Parts: sequence; C-alpha cells; structure tokens
Amino acid sequence: MSSDPNDAVEPLLGNPFADRVIVVRDEGPVKTGGWGSELTRLLHLAVPTAATGALSYASRLITTAQVGRLSSLSLSSIALGQTVYNITGLSLVMGIVSGITTFVGHAHGAAQSSLKGVILQRGAIIGLLTALLPLLAWRTQLPHLLHLLGQQDQIAAGASAYIHTASPALALQAINTSLTDYLSAQSVVRPLVLVTLTTMLLTPVLNHVYIYNAGWGFLGAALTVVTLQGLEFLLLVAIAVWHNCRFVHRNTGHSMSLHVLEWSWKMLQIHVEGLHCGCISKL
Repeated sequence: MSSDPNDAVEPLLGNPFADRVIVVRDEGPVKTGGWGSELTRLLHLAVPTAATGALSYASRLITTAQVGRLSSLSLSSIALGQTVYNITGLSLVMGIVSGITTFVGHAHGAAQSSLKGVILQRGAIIGLLTALLPLLAWRTQLPHLLHLLGQQDQIAAGASAYIHTASPALALQAINTSLTDYLSAQSVVRPLVLVTLTTMLLTPVLNHVYIYNAGWGFLGAALTVVTLQGLEFLLLVAIAVWHNCRFVHRNTGHSMSLHVLEWSWKMLQIHVEGLHCGCISKL
C-alpha cells in the first residue's frame, strides 16, 4: 500500500469521477497557531453566519409589522399561516437538506472537488421531493388541519389563503437551502450575508407594493416571500458560479450526471437525521 501523502483521502461517499479527476490541493504550508488564531478563524465563519440569521428574522419582523397595520384579523391570519407553513413545510425541507453540509464538508476537506457538485444536485432533488409532501397535503388537508387546531373560521380561511399563495416559495427554498449549505460548507459565508441583506432591504418595499399599492392585503406578504425566494435563487446561483470559476482548473463535476441518482443508505440516513433536528427546532 502506498504511503504517499498526496494520495486522495477516501470520501464519505464514493467518487463517481475518480477515474477522470485530477485532485488539486491548495498550495503553501499549513499554518498553525494558538487559541487566538483559532478564535479568529472561528469568528470569520460565525459572525457572517449569525448576521445572516439575524437579517432573516428581521425580514419576518418587518413583514409582521406591516401586516399588523391592516387589521387584527390580517395579523392573526398571517401569524397562523407562517407558523403552519414553517412547521409542516419549511422544517421538513431545511432539515432533510441539511445533510448537504456534512457531505460537502467531507468532500471539500478531502479535496474531492468532483463530488461537491453531485452532492449539491442530490440534495436539491431530495429537498424538492420532500417539498412535494407538504404541498400536496396543503392542497387537500389544510382547511381540515386548521379547524382541528380550533381556529375561528375567518382566521383559518385567511391562514389557508396565505399558505396557498406562498406555497411556490417552498420549492424555491428547497433549492436555496441546498445552495446555501453547499456554499457555507466551503466557508463561503460573506456573500450569503449580502444576499440576506438584499432580501431584507427589499422586504418593506415589496410588501408596500403588494399589500398597499396593488391592494392585495396580507396576501401581498405571501407574494413578497415568493418574489424574494426567486431573487435569492438567482443570487445564490450567481455566487456558486463565481465560486466555481475561481477554481476553473478543477473538475468540479457540476454538470448533470446519472451519478446524481445513485443513492446510498449512509447518505439517506444523515439526511433523515437532519430532518428530525429541523422538525424539532421548529416546534
């Protein structure tokens, strides 16, 4: 057995491109330091990640405040609608897609660039398939579910209308979450802050246009969610392309391939474990 340190490390998932990939490792000596150096590196990742989360919640607060100016019925309807949407839909998608972080991080650390694109495509497919479950349930069982929660008819009808209007955003969020986890697992976190900041700044503008100017009321807030998720998708794709172009000399394996459809029990197991954590965190 060869003991050459340049030998590729076996990734968690088998590499379908191993016969035609040249692994290129970063050049330069490995720098080590004390706790100060480690803390700095941690903050470079943690601060942008925390900022992204804070800006995301700020967008929700802005929407709630703007809808609250309409009426108490609108506020109650959107509050119930967002809660049901997050618990029965978004938590499933974000949870099961979170497995991408584990796999991409492993492939990135092992310098298996060809695997990262395959993992991204697999994660997006899993997320979209998972999103179909709540989308179908919302179409058929949503009014019954809201009545089981003991809600007033007007509030239940408003929440149902909000969820149906915002439902296209769930499919977009499955892809966007896949792209976000794909980038963050490679320490590409600062551009994600800019994406979230852009959507936060546009939130009050679009809400005003849809809610007040167009006269769609609180349903305009649902259209804002769909619009911003579409914009976020375009921005994340642009960032992913930019990131990949920086390593144009590497075979990143981002073209569509039948290898994307090759699943493994270990992969599905980690995705399902992420699904459990995502659902619990939303309760």
